[in-house]
Amino acid sequence: MASKRRNVFYQNKKQETTVIASHRANVSSICEEGLRDGCFVPDSEWILVHIGSLVHFGSLLIAVAMHNFSLAFLAGVVLTPMALALRPSRNGLLCKLLALVGHPMSLVAICVGAAALFHFPSDEFLTRTSTGIKQALVLGVVDSMVYGSWTLNVGLLFYLPNWLMFWIVAHARSSCLDSKPTEDEEASAAKKED
Repeated sequence: MASKRRNVFYQNKKQETTVIASHRANVSSICEEGLRDGCFVPDSEWILVHIGSLVHFGSLLIAVAMHNFSLAFLAGVVLTPMALALRPSRNGLLCKLLALVGHPMSLVAICVGAAALFHFPSDEFLTRTSTGIKQALVLGVVDSMVYGSWTLNVGLLFYLPNWLMFWIVAHARSSCLDSKPTEDEEASAAKKED
């Protein structure tokens, strides 16, 4: 009995550690200050960043469709409205919330929450949802490492960076380059001219 309790404790700690690591990666990708400023791309080229992210998204869907058409079709139906609704520097709160819902962890939470609500409509919805999300993360890692499943790898290596590109486009500001240069920048520009 004591070893069974220890095993359950170890399983819960493994789930907690995986969830904490995942949340740290997600929060750092969303709240990265350098990315939210959006000043590393000139205003005239934001449309190219958006087009590049759409091309990457389309290529990702084609590659996934070669292995699993139904998964690519479902991902295309769910994620294409988010990708097409975003426009550089003209995104309202609704578009930004739509982009946040397109985050991989948000999609996992929505799917697990819907399944928990369908199967267990009245008892402990939030507890079952949080436990289900933890188990989905742990089992995704185990399936990837032990059984060679590629679903988690595709999500982390291809979709998450693509979503990050959409997130950057959603938070692009058109006023980044409108500010006047500082005195130091003017002095260095005058030195270069001489």
